[in-house]
Amino acid sequence: MENIYSLVQLFRNAIEYAKENCETDPLGFFKRFPNGCCGEASCLLGQFLLENGINSYYICRMCFFQDHSGDFQSHAWLQLEDDTIIDITGDQFNTDESLLKYNYPIYIGETDDFHRLFMSESSIRKSVFLDDLQSDNYYIFLELYTKIKKYLQ
Repeated sequence: MENIYSLVQLFRNAIEYAKENCETDPLGFFKRFPNGCCGEASCLLGQFLLENGINSYYICRMCFFQDHSGDFQSHAWLQLEDDTIIDITGDQFNTDESLLKYNYPIYIGETDDFHRLFMSESSIRKSVFLDDLQSDNYYIFLELYTKIKKYLQ
């Protein structure tokens, strides 16, 4: 688990360095990192882990607020075969009371109270990450991933 934590920390730091050096993508996915980019960050982290021999699943779930407003929040993270969660953007919710003011820049562990809030199934897929992104954004993700990898130190 120490090896996984080291790799995840290395990748999160690389995202932050790329952001500081204005090396974000044309669509601006990481302009406000970690806010609003949990899906993209999880996808790219999954690619990095896959290249380091660690298989994971991409999880995207929704939390519906119980005030009957119809409001919801989605969130994405990675999960290992043993159900260990890897989340590098949980700290984007650090001011949101309804989401427990969650303030972990990196969380690796069992399902906690925060992640239990997101129980509505949305999307789960085995990690094939960048090779599986058959979308218009594939080349943007590939370019962004290449930029982030420059900061892996």
